[in-house]
Amino acid sequence: MASLGVDRTVLAKILNHVDRSVTGRCDTHTYVPEKRAALERWARKLEAIISGKDTDTKVVEFAEHRQ
Repeated sequence: MASLGVDRTVLAKILNHVDRSVTGRCDTHTYVPEKRAALERWARKLEAIISGKDTDTKVVEFAEHRQ
């Protein structure tokens, strides 16, 4: 998500990382709108990868499952 421009603070909140700094302890903002926007951006990226429209990534398909 960082490569998509998601702020590190928002990314840390999405990953539920704990910020033990004074600022982190005093920051009571929930970041819900920011997290929603970041996750929507990530969803669009994944959809582009799955659909084959994203040519910037190196995705390797797995071999079919053999029994």
